[in-house]
Amino acid sequence: MSGHTRGPWRSRGRSTPARSRSPIRTQELFAFLAPRLAALGYELIELREGRAEGRRLIELLVDHPDGVGAYDCQRLAKHVGVLMDKMDPVEEQYMLQVSSPGVDRPLKTVEHFERFAGHLAVVKFASEAECSQHGRRVKVRLAGVRDGRVAMVLPDTGREIEVSLTDIDRARLEPEWDD
Repeated sequence: MSGHTRGPWRSRGRSTPARSRSPIRTQELFAFLAPRLAALGYELIELREGRAEGRRLIELLVDHPDGVGAYDCQRLAKHVGVLMDKMDPVEEQYMLQVSSPGVDRPLKTVEHFERFAGHLAVVKFASEAECSQHGRRVKVRLAGVRDGRVAMVLPDTGREIEVSLTDIDRARLEPEWDD
């Protein structure tokens, strides 16, 4: 198993090459890493896997109440690299990338929708009922959470709707730029 070394990467985050032996289980890896990052004050928002430059890519999107900078990404990449060496979740050489969620951050939990109430978001609905009423993908103004349901205002009509988190396939903040 090779150690973690520094290397260039075209991204917002910090990357570390590593080598491991067993197959990856994304949900298990997320469940393993999330509480460990939370203990450091960071929220693991998303864990993605893919391929880049001929290698497996494991990307972590992390957030912190004070924001996430390059130093945070570098520090967390080293910390997570050590944890992953112990867990050994990947059977091939991989690139570990730690990034901030960015201005168009994904919204995954009820807490995210509550925290970003008042912000513009793009929501892709999962349920056919919501799709038939509002369309598959719609831009909305988040209005918080009521009784566990995500409240949002449709900008076209000004009408407020409430949907279950399970009816949302994906959601991301939509940046609003001042002219």
